[in-house]
Amino acid sequence: FLGDGALYMSEILRIAGQAGYESSLVKPTTWLGGEFIVWITHTFPVEQTKDPFMIAGILAMAITTLGSFWALRKERTPVTALLLALLAGSGGTLLFFGYVELYTLGYAFAILYFVSSWTCFRNGGSVWLPGVFLLLAMASVLSSAILIPSYLLLLHWKFKGEGGKPDFRTSTLILSLLPLAGAILVYIIFGSG
Repeated sequence: FLGDGALYMSEILRIAGQAGYESSLVKPTTWLGGEFIVWITHTFPVEQTKDPFMIAGILAMAITTLGSFWALRKERTPVTALLLALLAGSGGTLLFFGYVELYTLGYAFAILYFVSSWTCFRNGGSVWLPGVFLLLAMASVLSSAILIPSYLLLLHWKFKGEGGKPDFRTSTLILSLLPLAGAILVYIIFGSG
């Protein structure tokens, strides 16, 4: 774990040992992820402070795996195998193996966002399902908001096609610049410190 992992593990002792303790794990930037860890701490027996994070990783891996298989159920077997192999081989899967971090649930929902977006493109799947997964990812880890432009582009493609107004290429350029504009705006409002 990184430096903040030690703080997270000490929070487990407080959550488990003090009734009604309001944990710092539950914060606006990781609301659902923090609530998930608190729920696990209260629901499962905790012998070591890393246990809730290990359980969170296992549950997030199950959500990712089952959700991906469900979303890809209409896809051909070779394509499904390739997508799942790419997901399994990604560095983010380290979160599923006991990594002490709050991002496991957010990562699981972000993967399901990408997989359901893929099925929307490939098989005409629902455009709203990726939106639900994006909202869950953002509720888990607010930094997932960086994916909003991709969802807006998906909506543009689904409802206006590539020839809509503005055209798909212009929309892609505009939406790609949104995160940069947002970062500049945050820097202007809050400063560098």
